[in-house]
Amino acid sequence: MSSMPRRLALFVLAAFTVLPARAAAQSVFAFEMPLTPERAIVGQLNDAPLTIVRWLGPSEALVRFQDRELRIEVPLALDRPATPGEPRTHVVVGVGRRAPVTVGPWRVTMEAGAWAPLRGHEGESLRVALPPGLPSADGLVSWPRGRGPSGAPHRAFEHAEPSHRGFELACRGQLELRAATDPSAPRWPVPVGASYRVRGAASPFDVEVRVEGFVVHGFVDARPAPCESTLGLNGFGSGCGDGISHGLVVRVPAGTPLYASDGSSEPFAWTRRAVIAREDLDAPRMQTCTSIANGPTTCAPSPPLPTGPQRLLFDREDERGPDWSFLAHVRIPIESLPVVQGHGGFGGCHAPPSDWPPP
Repeated sequence: MSSMPRRLALFVLAAFTVLPARAAAQSVFAFEMPLTPERAIVGQLNDAPLTIVRWLGPSEALVRFQDRELRIEVPLALDRPATPGEPRTHVVVGVGRRAPVTVGPWRVTMEAGAWAPLRGHEGESLRVALPPGLPSADGLVSWPRGRGPSGAPHRAFEHAEPSHRGFELACRGQLELRAATDPSAPRWPVPVGASYRVRGAASPFDVEVRVEGFVVHGFVDARPAPCESTLGLNGFGSGCGDGISHGLVVRVPAGTPLYASDGSSEPFAWTRRAVIAREDLDAPRMQTCTSIANGPTTCAPSPPLPTGPQRLLFDREDERGPDWSFLAHVRIPIESLPVVQGHGGFGGCHAPPSDWPPP
């Protein structure tokens, strides 16, 4: 940084010699933020812990950075629009203890040790972005007093990995929660790959859903049907899979060669044990019924059920081993394969290092 920005930073530091005490312990971290002591960018700060000295507006705060060599206090505009060539504002906040989150009618909590992008504040609460797929894009966190999470985050929704004992992974379309026991309460489709647990002996059942360090509580009238298998998404990059296949789910036997196309002369893979595969069908299969001259009504699936060799989707997520996802031609007639009763959803959640949500 040039000598001019350093002088401007020192000028800002000298202007704040008496500061109010913090009302609560804070854990705020900047992956990247512009330094704007005079509302104009003079430099940037990266990978640094911050302290919120005081709020200057709903989405602007005076923040402090301090280490053995330097202390900086500058206004931070969390809603500053991204401009090509300028530093971006990527600031997250973490909680050391579980904290309630106000999200409309929903009961949501931010888990101990979780981090999320900071958007601003309202009164004593902080506004944070919520992971994609939750009932709202953001919510208000009631700031817990005490120590914040230890260490530094590595992504926008950093969180401690909880125990999965008693939890299942949601399939596409498997689970829709209500915000309250009232049947008219708002509903939320649980995203693919979220962990959920159902409690209770009678309807309505209480459901706890975990998504990227946040927990959503809701209700269902019936326990969800289990998935045949929880299938993930990997191999073409990272991110949260959100796929759906409306076709048949079948079991492909061990020893089946898999081909890249129907014209391939050599397979590129083989099954070593029976595996689940899905018909590659984008739209739901409907029942079409016809009647001629007031005669009997006949119904048939549309499109017709597949026959003969087919291109199938193979997809797996395994916490103990490799993941894969690909389409392959199977030269066994699909009508000879056992049909599995399961949901058509597939895709797990692998948050990338740069999982920043849209503004």
